[in-house]
Amino acid sequence: MRAKGWTIAVVGTCALVAIAFLLALAVSTATAQIAEPAVSTTTAPSSVHPAGDIHPTTIAGIPGLIAIPDHLVSSTPIVVMYHGFGPPGSPEALAKAVPPIPGAISFYPWLPLFGPRMGAGGTNDLVQRQADDYVGRLLFPVMAQAAAELPKVVEEVSAFYHLSNRRPIVIFGFSAGGAAALLSLTESGMRPQGVIVMNAPLSISQAVDGYERQLGRLYSWTKAARHAAIRYDVGAHASQIARQHSGTAFFFLQSDHDVGYSSARANTVAVDLKAAASRYTPEPDIGAVVVPDSDHYVLDSSRPKDLKGKAAEATARTLISD
Repeated sequence: MRAKGWTIAVVGTCALVAIAFLLALAVSTATAQIAEPAVSTTTAPSSVHPAGDIHPTTIAGIPGLIAIPDHLVSSTPIVVMYHGFGPPGSPEALAKAVPPIPGAISFYPWLPLFGPRMGAGGTNDLVQRQADDYVGRLLFPVMAQAAAELPKVVEEVSAFYHLSNRRPIVIFGFSAGGAAALLSLTESGMRPQGVIVMNAPLSISQAVDGYERQLGRLYSWTKAARHAAIRYDVGAHASQIARQHSGTAFFFLQSDHDVGYSSARANTVAVDLKAAASRYTPEPDIGAVVVPDSDHYVLDSSRPKDLKGKAAEATARTLISD
């Protein structure tokens, strides 16, 4: 997934095109880097659906949606895509905004505490958790549990579809889902080939800043939140991430009109991570990408797209398919 000069770049088309292109590029590049022969695997029984046929499933006890390519080989990539707390706030909504990646197994898990994973209190429980302690009782518990579950998801998918231990793994996450993906790098032992996040807080402190700006009131820091801030800070952990994930490609996509998070911070983290990674990998593939004229919920598929965006999307999808 080479993008020299993308320390910070501006994507002049819709965000969906940017993400789809980067994901497809990540998958194709990661697959090309697999040295072993692409040995065909035995396809699963009737549970395996054609490419593009996305359907509900449960993997490692986690409900979600999955799409399987027509042809599986031992090096077929796995792409895990996390939704956020808001639009797209479900696997279905995210799959509509960012469809399954051609040639890869695409899995869209429900985040902990959301959808069918809600507690008995349902939505009221989420509202209460946010009111009690946004970081300590809602944001970080979701992030930490999702990060802890990721290795089990990859292991079960790999075993079921007879994939090699060297199959590429690409992780995408929107907002809180992106934070969960990034937390997995320091807490789960995962070794993905590519990580792409969109409008994600890159530290607990940044999440709190965004929370305060959006709600217009101060957040009361708790002991749990301070502990979470130590555990999750991509910039502060840049050296650790670079050392443990040398060769991994990182892209931080950020809307320029996001009230919560800034493109400047995404660029700073990308620069720091790239500098740290250069000690282990020549020309590390790390960058920040600005999506212009867009706010935090740019992936909300219920919003109309202009004709230019639709044309750009169609062009990008043609290139990806080729």
